Amino acid sequence: MDLNLFDVAGVIALMRSVGTRRPLCPTEAMSLNLMARLAEIGVIECGWPEEWSPDSAVHLTPGEGVAWRYDPSAPEELALHAYSITHLVTAATDPETEPERTEFWWRLAEAEAESYLSYQLDRYRLNPAWATEISKYFRSVGPLTIAEWRYCVWAAARRGAAEYLSSDGDEDATSHAVLTELLWRARQIHAGTWANMSFVPLQREPYTLLAQVFAQFFVPRELDYWTSTPADWSLERERTATSVFTEPGQ
Repeated sequence: MDLNLFDVAGVIALMRSVGTRRPLCPTEAMSLNLMARLAEIGVIECGWPEEWSPDSAVHLTPGEGVAWRYDPSAPEELALHAYSITHLVTAATDPETEPERTEFWWRLAEAEAESYLSYQLDRYRLNPAWATEISKYFRSVGPLTIAEWRYCVWAAARRGAAEYLSSDGDEDATSHAVLTELLWRARQIHAGTWANMSFVPLQREPYTLLAQVFAQFFVPRELDYWTSTPADWSLERERTATSVFTEPGQ
């Protein structure tokens, strides 16, 4: 079985979902896509439990309530777990996997921003579905930390609430104001015009299971999931490697 980095992280996240109430991924769409991917490559089966044999160990994803079981043709659970952990540990220090790790971060960061925007819009009784629009522009801005995106999202939702009131509930004008404010603030931060504009959660550990796996294996201990980017992690690894190499007596 040939699994990529996202696949094996998804396997570990799904295994950890058994017995917990935390969601798999920051957005439901990302969780469902992950489940579909694992089913496609033959790790799990999703479907209707009543169609499966009575001796099947059936699980439900905690956030979405999707029924799943391990594919009978897949490796045994312990072997699958060992393979996935080994893959993650190896990839954490392999320079050749850096593009894959970076792409993984982009996907998570976008989902975190979308999830937080949906939450903020709902707080102001605006349409949370507008949050999906962020995917069209997210990568055009450049890499901000997730905490910086959370600040931009917070400000954009407030701007949208003000526009909704001033426009007598014009949804087109409101959604446009939200997106415009979001991108303007993100570009100001990326350009270095503003500094220290970020919202870091009180709980520093990522809430969702896939993000926890990512942070555990790929974010250096000296840094933070919310306040750093893959560029920071590469520099930290280079600094650590250099300090170890030059340590007297080594």
